[in-house]
Amino acid sequence: MPHVTVKLWPGKSEQRKKRLADEIVKDVMSILDYPEESVSIAIEEVGPKEWTKSVYEPEIQAKWDKLYHQPGYTASDDESRQIGMSSMAQKTWSKDELRKIAHTDDLHISPFREDGKTYGTPTWIWSVVVDDGLYVRAYNGKHSRWYQAAMRQKAGRITAGGITKEVSFEPVEGAINDRIDDVYRAKYKSSPYLGPMISAKTRAATVKIVPREPNASAF
Repeated sequence: MPHVTVKLWPGKSEQRKKRLADEIVKDVMSILDYPEESVSIAIEEVGPKEWTKSVYEPEIQAKWDKLYHQPGYTASDDESRQIGMSSMAQKTWSKDELRKIAHTDDLHISPFREDGKTYGTPTWIWSVVVDDGLYVRAYNGKHSRWYQAAMRQKAGRITAGGITKEVSFEPVEGAINDRIDDVYRAKYKSSPYLGPMISAKTRAATVKIVPREPNASAF
């Protein structure tokens, strides 16, 4: 009963992970002569900051003689790679960008489609700026199509205040939601839609939008 676990950094699309799982199943069936119903595949995402302690040291370094394929990097290489990838893949908003977006009401969000390359149809949504972060919420909560696409693909593009940016999407939880509520109240106080946008349903579908380098891979 082969069970295969693949651990990798976050950012690969669900489509690619499904393709990987399907190919592993095919190889296990072909090479080891197991029926499909005997094979199970798990894919676990481990962040760059946790990779060395959670994966490299206990599962690679400590079991080096059991590896059928050994990586070409060491723990120190891995730490350097984490720093390099983080600086390459993610930037921060400039004060001017945040100012322009904070004063506009025209943010359109386009998460990638399943192919990880094509932008989805732009959806107009409210946006707020809290400190140095840009936040949005899905009016229909976690059932919103754009929200589901953003959580699956984790990247896409936005346009707002005359700015077009490649971005990544991060789910938001915790006390920051109270501060986001306050900014929604201040920015959209005259709108009849304010109530739903600070409800428990929409708070659960809060997303932080982070700019990223155009050529940095999110998949």
